[in-house]
Amino acid sequence: RTKLSNGLAGSEPFRAEIKHGGKTVDVSAAVLPGADRWVIAFHDVSALAELSEIKTRMIRMVSHDLKNPLASVLGFSSLLLDTPIGAGLDDKQKRMLDQIRRAANSMLQIINETLSMEQLRSGRMRKKPVQLAEQIRDAVRPFQLEAEQRHQQLTLDFESDVPPALGDSFQLTQAISNLISNAIKYTPDGGSIFVRLARAGDCVRVEVQDTGYGMSEDAQANLFQEFYRVAATEHIKGTGLGLSLVKSIVEAHGGSISVKSKLNEGSTFAIEIPMAHEDTPA
Repeated sequence: RTKLSNGLAGSEPFRAEIKHGGKTVDVSAAVLPGADRWVIAFHDVSALAELSEIKTRMIRMVSHDLKNPLASVLGFSSLLLDTPIGAGLDDKQKRMLDQIRRAANSMLQIINETLSMEQLRSGRMRKKPVQLAEQIRDAVRPFQLEAEQRHQQLTLDFESDVPPALGDSFQLTQAISNLISNAIKYTPDGGSIFVRLARAGDCVRVEVQDTGYGMSEDAQANLFQEFYRVAATEHIKGTGLGLSLVKSIVEAHGGSISVKSKLNEGSTFAIEIPMAHEDTPA
């Protein structure tokens, strides 16, 4: 009732989902041209809402059950590769273990991205003032070793006194992590990645620039669709969910995302998140 009355207080068409008495109703409303009257359509979508809730519960349950064995695979493979326990392994055995660890990390990324998508679609998000400099450092840390192994230069460039953004710290860290991961993945060995933080009007701006493969204008038009892969880089492993997830996170925060890229010259992704105001509760 409140959603409907709030919508009718204006003059723009709107849609709202109303739950009442165990039912879920989709409401669409618009003003009749040339008349001070509304047309309102009600659709009972209770069955669809119930199916969506069942799907969400199943995804969470399956993802949780998969994470536990994956943690063991990652833990024991890292134990053998990174500690004296695996000192007796030869080079071939180490390469095989490294492949196991990489595959497990890929599975974990798919699970985390799927869970984040479901969280965004359900509207569950806790916003508070977030210092994005800290989120960027947290996002960069897991990729520093990979960048070093590939002889890539990973540079952070932060403006001083950048105000906090208003957002969910976990979701924003994941969005930034995906951009950095993509920059490393799609930049050849010996390339460079730059991560910048600055104020942009009433927003906080994060840029991730690389000297990688880049992409054509046609590819950029479809870049943020789920499961979309740029044809020229299909040989590089990925789910096609990462950039779609970044876009969903940014838009859920009331922000924007943009990309500038040239084929074989690299790409620059930029996200802007509204600032937290002084009266925003911590």
